[in-house]
Amino acid sequence: MIIINGIKQRDEKRQIAFFTIDGQEFSCGNVPAELTKTEDIQVYLDSRADEFKLLILRKQYPETDYLRFKKDDKTELEAMREWITKGHKNKIQVGLTLGGKPKYGYKVIEKQELQYKHPKSVRLLALIEATNVAPEMKNLLKEIVKD
Repeated sequence: MIIINGIKQRDEKRQIAFFTIDGQEFSCGNVPAELTKTEDIQVYLDSRADEFKLLILRKQYPETDYLRFKKDDKTELEAMREWITKGHKNKIQVGLTLGGKPKYGYKVIEKQELQYKHPKSVRLLALIEATNVAPEMKNLLKEIVKD
């Protein structure tokens, strides 16, 4: 499930959506600017959820060799998840046999903590929105916080 945490205009054609997916903060910087309603942006992001999940996993497991699990009936995300559940190991050449043929072993790819965090302004704007103060005060605080 994707939870939108903030939207910021990027240029005249695109905006950036800051969101949380599977407990991880992430963003998409190519949301069409013509999507002005939060509901429309939500639909756009939801339609790309598997893409975002795969991107996050690829950042958490750099140098993955998950495509060997990609079969005709599986998506790349499913292949990546299978690679992870089967020990997140890459097949590597470790030497040669006595006959000169390649000898293979496996290297475990450790999960890296994803370093991406929303800009501080996104968190502050969410806190301001959640406060129980007069709308004029909220608007003033939002103007102060905006990048």
